[in-house]
Amino acid sequence: MKLHPEDLFEIHNLVAEISYMVDERRWDDLPRLYAEDGVFDASLVGYPVVEGQAALRRHMETANHPLAHYTTNTVVKPIDADSANVVSMIIGAWQNGDFSAGATYRDHVVRTPQGWRMKRRTVMRGPDPLPGN
Repeated sequence: MKLHPEDLFEIHNLVAEISYMVDERRWDDLPRLYAEDGVFDASLVGYPVVEGQAALRRHMETANHPLAHYTTNTVVKPIDADSANVVSMIIGAWQNGDFSAGATYRDHVVRTPQGWRMKRRTVMRGPDPLPGN
């Protein structure tokens, strides 16, 4: 299965835009980036699993976020014309100048009438191999 280049571009932008949203604390952008029933699962790094935009906003507003997220090595693995899995590496820069490295985002994105949205983001500690590798 292959996606159109426009879809790949939109998915890459979605992943980057979520990092900017968190870094700039733009919680009003959540509906533009996450599906209504979107899930954020950072349970492997000590946070609760949250589902739905209202719960996600409450969580994001109170969580201890890095000052900046550097999302890199993003690979899109299409499932069908309307969904894909995405894997990215993440480095966080904290206010005290420390960096935390070696985390992975495992995302599931879906096409909605409004465009591509994050359906589920799972945060994993350390590098995580690509699916099928």
